Amino acid sequence: MLSPKELELVNNADWILTKNAVIQKVYLLFGELSETYRSALENNPSFTPEDIGARSPKISKGEHYEGLPWVMLDHPRNFTGDDSFGIRSFFWWVNFCSITLQLSGRFQEKYATSVHN
Repeated sequence: MLSPKELELVNNADWILTKNAVIQKVYLLFGELSETYRSALENNPSFTPEDIGARSPKISKGEHYEGLPWVMLDHPRNFTGDDSFGIRSFFWWVNFCSITLQLSGRFQEKYATSVHN
């Protein structure tokens, strides 16, 4: 049996259509952000192709990260073994939107002093 609240939601398409529209806008925003990152990285000679990697940006989305929708952009993304160089932009419904620099291994050694200063 559906509860009265569940039954109300089942009979009202507005909330799900609005949620889908928000997720689509975030997805498009992350696409634009990826282009901004690409341009900034290309114009900054301190980043080498080895750092940035040849991998294209990746935008992922899902419905069930702890039960809630999310969208994630990894660009640049160079994750090989113990060495990671990436910028992760993450939108998590109700919780937060974040941008995280992910460095480990040789990339952390190379950029740690720049990040901490």
